[in-house]
Formats: sequence, C-alpha cells, structure tokens
Amino acid sequence: MAHFPWPGRQGAPGDRLGHRRGHGGPADRARPAPDRRGAREAGGGPRGNRPRHQEAPRARRPAGLVVGLALAAVQQLGGINTIIYYAPTIIQQTGLNASNSIFYSVFIGVINLVMTLVALRLVDRAGRRVLVLVSLALMAVSIFLLGLAFVVGMNSVLTLLFMVVYIAAYAGGLGPVFWTLLGEIFPPSVRAAGSSVATAVNWVSNFVVSLAFLPLASAIGQGETFWIFAGICVLAFLFVGRYLPETRDRDAEQIQHALHARFGHEPDPSSPAAGPRGR
Repeated sequence: MAHFPWPGRQGAPGDRLGHRRGHGGPADRARPAPDRRGAREAGGGPRGNRPRHQEAPRARRPAGLVVGLALAAVQQLGGINTIIYYAPTIIQQTGLNASNSIFYSVFIGVINLVMTLVALRLVDRAGRRVLVLVSLALMAVSIFLLGLAFVVGMNSVLTLLFMVVYIAAYAGGLGPVFWTLLGEIFPPSVRAAGSSVATAVNWVSNFVVSLAFLPLASAIGQGETFWIFAGICVLAFLFVGRYLPETRDRDAEQIQHALHARFGHEPDPSSPAAGPRGR
C-alpha cells in the first residue's frame, strides 16, 4: 500500500531530500523571508548587521568654505573701498575744499596703517573672533552715522569723524584678521584651493562694490547707500556670531570640529577632535 506522509510529519521523503541538499525543503520554503535574511545576518554574511558607526558618513556641508566665502564677500561688501577709493569726493561733498580733502585722505590712509599694526598685536591676545565682532559692530554704527550725516546735513567735522572711526574699526579687525582666518578655517587637504577661491570672491566683491557705488549713490542718495553697507555689516555680525568659532591656539582638527559643531553637524567619531574639548 502506498504511503503518503502528512505535510508536517518529520522524516518525509521530501524533507529528507531537502535536508540532504541543505535548502529547498518545505520547512525552509515555509520560513518567512525576514527570518532567512536574519539567519544570513546572524551568520556574519557579507550583508550582515553592521554597527551604525561603520556606515558611510552622510555628506556634510563644507563649513570652512561657507565661512571663508562669506567673510571674503563681507570684507568688501561692507563698503570699505568706497570710502578709500572715493574719499576725496566724499570729503569734498561735506563742504571741505579740494586741497583739504586730499590732505584728509592721506590722514585716513595713515589711520588705516596704524590700526592694522594694532590689530597685528591684538590678534593673538584678544582672539580672531572677538576682533572681527567688535570691528563689524563699530563699522555698522559708524557707517550708519556717516549716512545719517549726509541725509540730515551734519557739519563736515562730524562727517569726517565718522569716516575715521569706520576706517579704524575696519583696519583694527575685519581687514587684517580675515587674512589670518583664511589660513586657519580650511582643512589642510584643501587649504590652498579654499584660500584661492575665497581670495577670488574677495576681489570680485571689491570690483562689484567699486563699480556700483557711484551709480547707486546717484540713484538713491549717498547717505542711503551707506545705510545699505551698514545693513550688510549687521548681517555679517550675526553670521560671525553664529558660525565663526575662535581659532586662536587651536589646531586644524579642533577648528574643523568647532566649525561643524556651529553648523549642527555630528562630529566625526574617527577624529581625535571629536572628544572632550579642552577650551
């Protein structure tokens, strides 16, 4: 009499055949797909479980490049070269004669030099971030007052004073410290390329501002144009306060860790700088 095994009975011919082959039996076919995948993963196969920290890291925004390009543009978009290039014209419009305007232009150049030397002494004492923040704050206030002087018609002495304060604020902070930061905020592997791109942005911004100043002043007024520069300085102050870390006495890895932390990036576990910060 022929024997027909029940499907769930062990020792059935189909089961023995599947057991000898190692796969394909009814029990194996009946196992859900996730269980088979889990079995392979538990066996340490090539697609097994991997610790989360071994997964490929997500792409992060180049924090150093963002900060470097922003500072390169702001250094010029804040209006510094409109004051330096057009100082005789601006001073003459305050009511001073042409000969005095040339003299005061030379005086402004001397102030620029002296304050740059002061910045060189302070950059390693006060820190880069502090100098840039103080510089931008004073620039915003002084160039706003300079614009106000043209709008309401203040006397020439006050107008000249606001110009001198603006130049001193720039030369004592943002002007020279930007070039120091440019050599620190980029990782060593891309420092040359990053510095080159930031320098190009700086010169392009210089060209744009120098080209647009006189037409803009003719269209909306000289004082109102200075207010635009003041607004840019305020935005730059907020940007620096949020995204620029202090780089003094820090090595490249610590600077990169601080930059990415300010942008909300998760630290790289393989980097020594991802550990507890010493300052």
